[in-house]
Amino acid sequence: MTIRSLSQIDASRSVETDVCIIGAGMAGLFLAQQLCALGIRVVVVESGRKLSDGDAAELNEICDDYGRYKWPVTGRMRGPGGSSAVWGGKMIPLTPGDLEERAHLQVPKWPISHSELLEGLRDVEAFFRLDRGSYENDSPQHSRTGYEFPRHDKDFSVRWAKWAGFRRGNVWTILKTQLHRLPNLDLWLDATVCGFTADTLAGRVSTAICRDQSETKLAVSARHFVVAAGTIESTRLLLLLDEMHDDRIFQGCNALGHYFQDHLDAQVGRLVPIDASAVNKLFGTRYFRLHRRSPHLELTHAAQRAEGVASAFVHVTSDVSQNPTLASIKQIARALETQDYRALPAKIRHSEINPRLLGEFLIWRGWRHTLLVPGDVDLNLRVCIEQSPRWDNRIKLAQERDRLGARKVALKWLPSEADERTFRVSIDRFANFWRRNGFDKICRIDWAEATRGGSASSILDIAQDYAHPSGTTRMGLSRAEAVVGPDLVCHLVSNLSVVSASCFPSAGSSNPTLTIMLLACRATRAIARSVQTSLAMASAPAIKMSGAANV
Repeated sequence: MTIRSLSQIDASRSVETDVCIIGAGMAGLFLAQQLCALGIRVVVVESGRKLSDGDAAELNEICDDYGRYKWPVTGRMRGPGGSSAVWGGKMIPLTPGDLEERAHLQVPKWPISHSELLEGLRDVEAFFRLDRGSYENDSPQHSRTGYEFPRHDKDFSVRWAKWAGFRRGNVWTILKTQLHRLPNLDLWLDATVCGFTADTLAGRVSTAICRDQSETKLAVSARHFVVAAGTIESTRLLLLLDEMHDDRIFQGCNALGHYFQDHLDAQVGRLVPIDASAVNKLFGTRYFRLHRRSPHLELTHAAQRAEGVASAFVHVTSDVSQNPTLASIKQIARALETQDYRALPAKIRHSEINPRLLGEFLIWRGWRHTLLVPGDVDLNLRVCIEQSPRWDNRIKLAQERDRLGARKVALKWLPSEADERTFRVSIDRFANFWRRNGFDKICRIDWAEATRGGSASSILDIAQDYAHPSGTTRMGLSRAEAVVGPDLVCHLVSNLSVVSASCFPSAGSSNPTLTIMLLACRATRAIARSVQTSLAMASAPAIKMSGAANV
């Protein structure tokens, strides 16, 4: 791999390649590695200059019509690795029901089956070094504590999320050594895509035009282009492509920019343990060697259909900084796992570890394979819901421009009464679930004021987006109602793929990272076929007609 910075070259230049990938985040780098391994030449262009580039983060600023969206700047990162530099590491797939049509919400069916979506699951799990166990039903056999969630409750089912370790979270950290060995990969930093040239009649992109903070430009010509820049930026780039060609590129598509959605998350109460040990055994993170699992409690699809609401999950969060021992242990563990040995002595020297509590922690971790959360740490009960897709929640291009002269994103987005109802139903059903299974004997729930009957407050008033934007280049079979097809190629642009949560027709009740990576696996196969076909056609000898025509 050759790494260049556009800001460090003397003059504008042009390059040609097989595939141009826009965005060096999680999906972009994974795609680059997979395609290069097949012998395909790849150029990756990335807006940031380094990890968590503060200057480039200014380009994330948007014009928010209602001022409601919280994470447009801090929820997105530019630079190698993208947002994987700050994500938590939780991985869990969508359920089969998440992909089905849900008429009560006007949610379309995904154009691929659940088994097709999961075709790359083992590859992604190996990439992040996750354990090979199931996500479903019981907790992993090695970490059962005697306090388990019921398997067949009518309201909530439990699955077990897997977590990438600190060192395996950042995709740039995982891949940089492998990428450096690839001679057919070029990575351009400080290269923000600000324009395109395209053949509107043929429906093909010809060139992506990048620039840095000065007037230096990079023009990348390719057989195939991939936009892998996150939901908001990927959508902006497609809108920019369309605008630069007199709105003819996506003419006839009613979906581009529409159906913007995010998970909505609210702290709805606090757990007040009666039996602290039992609560730890029920909700604590489970461990086996270096693998980590946590319970993921989802509103069943039967309950969703009965109530006419979207999906939701319940989770418990805690702030370990409230306890000096736990905070110190976390910092030391992170330094060990990321091999940050130079920082380790200082972290040990400044640690505030209570020997007795450390002993208890090690016993729970080593013997019970469970994380001990001390009693002085608050346990916050949260509900996270899937937002119902609405056509008028949308992204468009603003009149205001960023410092590179490109039009910013204008976001028009609000939660709806349907979202409030999903919160209410989830909370009511969870309260019944809690009592029905006897968990109220080990832990009381101190519900937030907004959740109580007769409260004048809306739960939406205490909810916020969860930095999981999706939906604005949705996938489907109809070119009028979807931007990309099942293979992630744009219906109306034959050499342009989008690999992002923006392709999700619906968000489901899972964190999007695993699904994005599964779509990257799927896109890799389609892009490789397209490029290899193009190369074969280009190298085929021309057929010359001579003599009399054959009869």
